[in-house]
This record gives sequence, C-alpha cells and structure tokens, in this order.
Amino acid sequence: MKNITIQIVMLLVIIQILSCSSTGSKSVSKQEVTLLLEKQRYVSALDLVTKGGEAGHPLPGLEKEYITALNRLLEMAAQEVVRKNYAAAGQFLKRVMVNFPADPELKNRMKWPYEHIAATLNSCSSHLMEEGLMEYRKGNLNNALKVWKKLLAFNPEYKEAKKAIETTSTQLHSLQSLEKAR
Repeated sequence: MKNITIQIVMLLVIIQILSCSSTGSKSVSKQEVTLLLEKQRYVSALDLVTKGGEAGHPLPGLEKEYITALNRLLEMAAQEVVRKNYAAAGQFLKRVMVNFPADPELKNRMKWPYEHIAATLNSCSSHLMEEGLMEYRKGNLNNALKVWKKLLAFNPEYKEAKKAIETTSTQLHSLQSLEKAR
C-alpha cells in the first residue's frame, strides 16, 4: 500500500511538472511587453500579450499594452498606405483584424472601428489587384504573379487574385512550353 501511495505522489509530481512546461510556466511580464513596445516591435508585443489565449482576448493585466500594440499597428498601416506599400499595410491590418478586441470596453479604445479596418484592407487588396493587372498588361507575368501573391498573403479569400494567378500561371506555363518546343 505504501508503494502505491509513493507511486501516486510521484505521478502527481510528474503531472505538475509537465503541465507547467506545456503551458509555459514562465508568465508574461508587463516589463517584457513594455520593452517590446518601446522598441516599436508591435507585432512581437501583440503576440506576447495574446500568448496562448483566444484571439481578441489579451492576457489579464495586459489590456493597456494590447490596445497600444493594436493601435500602433494601425498607425503603421496608415503610414504604409501613404507610401503606397499596400502589401505591408495589408499585413498590419490583417494582424489587427485577427486580434481585434472582443470586449466592448476595449473596442472603444481602438483608434479605428473594425469596419474601417476591413474597408482599408479591401482598399489595399484592390490597389494590389490593379498593380498586378498593370504588370500583366505590360507582359510582366512573373511580376504580376508576385504582386497577387502578396495580396493573397493577407487576404487569402480574394477571388479575383486567385483567378488571376491561375490564369496567368497557365499562360506562363504555355509560354514556357512554346519556348522549349522551339
């Protein structure tokens, strides 16, 4: 009976150790997140404050840092739109959309409402679609494909880009086959 008790205690200790290592016994400190925010590493800060949690829900006690990271990513997206770097803007906007606060109180602290973020992301998608079409019309099929793939990186459901990639890839393959046949 004594051996069974010892085995049970040992098993409980092992379970405790395993549960600590699988959930990451190291808790996220406010200081770590603040340092990342100061270094303008907003994506890393956001990843840390949502670590292991559900999208839209920051870890308890890190709500301020969560909102700061999201709003800074929105500012970066706006700067990239001004620079006409729609691929980078789209990446930032997508990150914010995926992590948009579920809590109404936190939503109110966002600089942009969700609908505005979604509309801006769609605008970035449209700009990239058009940029790809311009490359396509110039005969730069590989460049067109690159642009549309950048679009799909942040907006994978954009049907026009999927279709354009499919059509252009087929054309490029046909052209390459003709070149080989010569």
